[in-house]
Amino acid sequence: MSGFNIVDRYLAEHDELPDAFVAANDLMAFGAIARLKTAGYQIPRDVIVTGYDHSAFATIHRPGLTTVERGEKECGSTAYGLLESFIRYGIWQDSVVIEGKAVFNGSCGCEDINAFAPEKLSEVYVMRGLRQNNKHHYLKLLMAEATGLHSFDDFLNAAKTFLPLINPKEMYICIKGDKKEYLLELNNAAENIPYGRDISDYMDNTSVTVAWKEGRFLPPRVIATSDLIPKDYIREDRFNVYLFQPLHHQERCFGYVVYANDVETIVNDPFVSMFSLIISSALETILRQDTMRTIMGKLDKMSTTDGLTGVMTRAGAREKWPELQMRTEVQGMKTGVIFADLDGLKKVNDKYGHEEGDRYIVMVSDIMKKLPLRDGFVYRYGGDELVAVCSVSSEEEVQEYIAQINASVDEYNKRNPIAYTSRVSLGYCVSAGRDLDELIRIADKKMYVDKKKAKS
Repeated sequence: MSGFNIVDRYLAEHDELPDAFVAANDLMAFGAIARLKTAGYQIPRDVIVTGYDHSAFATIHRPGLTTVERGEKECGSTAYGLLESFIRYGIWQDSVVIEGKAVFNGSCGCEDINAFAPEKLSEVYVMRGLRQNNKHHYLKLLMAEATGLHSFDDFLNAAKTFLPLINPKEMYICIKGDKKEYLLELNNAAENIPYGRDISDYMDNTSVTVAWKEGRFLPPRVIATSDLIPKDYIREDRFNVYLFQPLHHQERCFGYVVYANDVETIVNDPFVSMFSLIISSALETILRQDTMRTIMGKLDKMSTTDGLTGVMTRAGAREKWPELQMRTEVQGMKTGVIFADLDGLKKVNDKYGHEEGDRYIVMVSDIMKKLPLRDGFVYRYGGDELVAVCSVSSEEEVQEYIAQINASVDEYNKRNPIAYTSRVSLGYCVSAGRDLDELIRIADKKMYVDKKKAKS
C-alpha cells in the first residue's frame, strides 16, 4: 500500500497524529508527506516522517527527507569478495552484515548535517530539473501513489488529490465507453468471451471522468467521442490550444488526456507524456485487478450457487449458516429445517429424459424459494434433495411452510397435466442450539416416514 493511502487511512481512523511515520522506502515517505500536507499538517512541526533508500530526491525534497543510505556498492563488492573467496579457496561465509547509514535531514527536525556543498547542490538541481516546476515533484508522488491503486474509485480519488497540487490550466481525463460497457467487458473477460470489437479503437461514447478547468473540478459526463471534449467547455472568445494524448497499454486503448491552453507545458515539458504514461499504467493495473475480482466472484458464485436452480449449494449453505444461527440466538428464536425429496425423479429421468427431470427439480426449488422464510435460505442438498433453513418461533410455522409446498405442487400438477404426478416427500425439525448437520439428520428421518406413508 502506498504511503499516501496509509496516512489517509490513519487520519480517518485516529484523532491524533503519532510521533512519526517511518516509511519502508523514500517513495512511501513522499506519499505520506503529500497526504499530510493536503490535510494541513507541517513536517516536521506536527509529525516526523522518515524514509529508507537515500534516493537522490530525498535531499532536495523540501523538507529534506531523513532516510537511510543502504550501501549498495559496499554490499555488491562484499558479495563479490565472498564468491571469489569461495571459488578460489573454498572458504564460505554464510552472511555479512552491511550497516546502513542514517542520513539526517529536515523531515525529522534534525540539523541537515549531510547538506550538499553549494556547487554540488546546484549540479543536482540542474541535472534533475526539479525546480523548474513544482508539478514534477507531485508527478513523482503520483507515480508512487499509482502503484497502490486497486480500483477505478482509487484512481479518481488520486487524480482529484494530485491535480489541484499540479494545478494545470486545463485538463480532461477521458475514458472510452461508459460504466455499463466496462462491466460488460469485465464479464466477457471473466468468461473468456471474445471482445467482439477492436480493443485498440475508441467507442462511440467517451466518459469525461475528470475535468479540471480554471482551478476547479467540473462534473463528469458522457459525450460523443467525435466531440473530443464537451462543446460548452470551449471558450470561443479566445484562441485555444489543445493537445490530445492517447491512453493505452500495448494494444489496448483506454481513452485520452486533453491538455489545454498551456503552450509552454504542451511544447516543452516532459510532464505531458509522463503523466499520460502513469495514467495508462494505472488503468491497466486496475483493469487486471477488476478482471481478477470478477473472475474470483464468478468462481465463488459457482461454488456457492447451484447452476440449475439458482439456490445455494451445500458450500454456500455452510457459509450462510453461522449468520442465521447467530441471528436466531440473538432474537431468542428457534431454527427450522425442511428436508424435501423429489419422489420418482429417477423414473422421470429414465422415462422422459433428464431435461424433464431438470424441470421437475427447478419447479420444486422455485416453490421453496418463494416461501416467506424469516432470515432463511434454500439450498440443494443432493441431486433430488432440497433443504430450507430459517428462524421460527414455533413448530406451526414450519408446518405452514410444508402445507404451502404441498399445495403449490398440487396446483402445478393441475395446471400442467403430464404423464407423471409430481410429489415431494417432506420432513422437518424445529430446535434451538443444535448444529445444522444434526437438524438435517432429524428432518431427513421424518422425510422418510412421509415417503413410506405415501407409498403405503
